Amino acid sequence: MDGKSNKLTGTRVAEIEMLLCKHPAVREAVVILFEESREDRLLVAYIIPTEKAPTELPTLLRSYLSAALPKYMARAAFMKLWSLPLTANGELDWEALPPPEADAYVRLAYDAHRGEVESTLAQIWGELLGLEQVSRNDNFFALGGNSLVATQVISRMKERFETTVALRHIFDFPTIAELSLHVCRSGPTASATEASHVASADSGLI
Repeated sequence: MDGKSNKLTGTRVAEIEMLLCKHPAVREAVVILFEESREDRLLVAYIIPTEKAPTELPTLLRSYLSAALPKYMARAAFMKLWSLPLTANGELDWEALPPPEADAYVRLAYDAHRGEVESTLAQIWGELLGLEQVSRNDNFFALGGNSLVATQVISRMKERFETTVALRHIFDFPTIAELSLHVCRSGPTASATEASHVASADSGLI
């Protein structure tokens, strides 16, 4: 990634770290904002958990912080470490902090796909993100996706669907369910019946 920042729009990273450290499952925390571009940012929290911290800590902490950072929590990873890397002077070695691993990203409970478009999108995401299973409500960026992978998604979507999807649409509709509905409503392959069925199902009407 191009760089690291210690500021978020309207929120200091130090304040996020303090929030995390107040959580009973966290002993120590360091937060960094990786920036690939102005639109593509990834908030990474390096967590030293307490002895009794649950295994689903990333999901727990994401929910804990989501009220304070709704815009950035979709692009967040929570890395559990046994200790923080230090320099010879005993200061935090920022460059030695490892990149997020697959289990650092939050996964929601699996929700089966509805319709051919959702199934196709899930297959595309799974292949490009290296995932065996993608829920219809998983967030593309929470799974580790970024703008580079998003352009690959768009390329494959053009091959499979007779519709044009812009990069901003991945940001505007970051879940399988949302992006599928956009495709169904905007493209010539859009099945009005399928779009209506999915929208009604999401509304609890069927």
